[in-house]
Amino acid sequence: MAQLAEHQVITWGKTFQEAFCEKFRCPPNKFEEKVFWKCMHLHAFVPALYFYKKNPGIFKEDFDFIREIATVRDSDIFKSELNRFHGRNLRDKSWLRGTFAVRLSGKRLIRLKNEVIKGLD
Repeated sequence: MAQLAEHQVITWGKTFQEAFCEKFRCPPNKFEEKVFWKCMHLHAFVPALYFYKKNPGIFKEDFDFIREIATVRDSDIFKSELNRFHGRNLRDKSWLRGTFAVRLSGKRLIRLKNEVIKGLD
């Protein structure tokens, strides 16, 4: 009988926020906003800028998610939080977030995470 491979947890020496701020020379109080704009869908950047200036609360889901992943040091937890965020987006039927996808891009966030933690794992 074949033996299942043991799952290996990959942890990082720093939190996502610490690694991000170090990589981009970003003060910790600017972390959430910097991640938000780096991970915005490209097609949504201009509308997001307009709506953000009008009512930043529209992006509460995005900023809540960014705060949730700030202290993560583990690839599995990061992936789990990203899956939860994706599920929230699927359930959101608003025209802005749902129809036009004016929100964070999960793919952009994964690329950002990989860039930031490169060499930490």
